[in-house]
Amino acid sequence: MSDGRTAPVARILLGVLGVAGILLGLFLLAVASFADGSTGERVVTIAIAVGFVAVGGLLLRFARSR
Repeated sequence: MSDGRTAPVARILLGVLGVAGILLGLFLLAVASFADGSTGERVVTIAIAVGFVAVGGLLLRFARSR
């Protein structure tokens, strides 16, 4: 594997983790929209959700690019 390509198992794992991160982030966004907490709690939850979606997107892009 010296040609710089990612192993197929690693690509599949990164793809699954990427999709899972995106779905988890979207779920957290939905939960935050119905939450009864304070504004600060909602902001933190939304920030975490956006972070999960961003990391999931980066993992998915990395899995598809190599």
